[in-house]
Amino acid sequence: MPRLALLVSASLLLSSCVTAGPARPPVATPRDAGPATAALLPWYTNDPNLSRIAYTQLSECLTRTGVFTFAPRETVEAAVYTAGVDLHKTFGPSDADFKAVGQTLKVEYVLGGAFTVLKDLTFAGWRKDITADMRLHHGNSGAEAGYWRSNTGFTWTDTTTALSAEKMSESAMNHMCAEISQPGAF
Repeated sequence: MPRLALLVSASLLLSSCVTAGPARPPVATPRDAGPATAALLPWYTNDPNLSRIAYTQLSECLTRTGVFTFAPRETVEAAVYTAGVDLHKTFGPSDADFKAVGQTLKVEYVLGGAFTVLKDLTFAGWRKDITADMRLHHGNSGAEAGYWRSNTGFTWTDTTTALSAEKMSESAMNHMCAEISQPGAF
């Protein structure tokens, strides 16, 4: 048993962002300069349906907290296509890809990342953990401005949440939104 506790403790320390329970939406703390303009790229994902839900959850949270105003998803997808950006590259879009989208849309920032659903059979049923990585790049230069990760893999919560991919996604997106909306986060 001590070995398991040590493993869990080490994993928590080494991960950049692990939810300790269902994360609630953060309180709105608008930036002094007002919300920045941004484009949120579609997630690189193994679950397209759930990633669309997560996309909406994150963009609505970041808009509500006053961090960003987002270009419409359809406009972003058109800019990705026009710029020839491959969202499915092994290591994701390059700085030049982020720059191309940012300049096409004339936004201050471009966010992009990966969204993964991991399924694990438990005594209660299939647990659906979420891992989400998000990179923030300056729209005019493509230079990286921030990175956040949210992982529900160590969330100890009630069974109805742990078995619902949508609830786990909401928790992960609320946690990521809280991290991104911290003053000085980027």
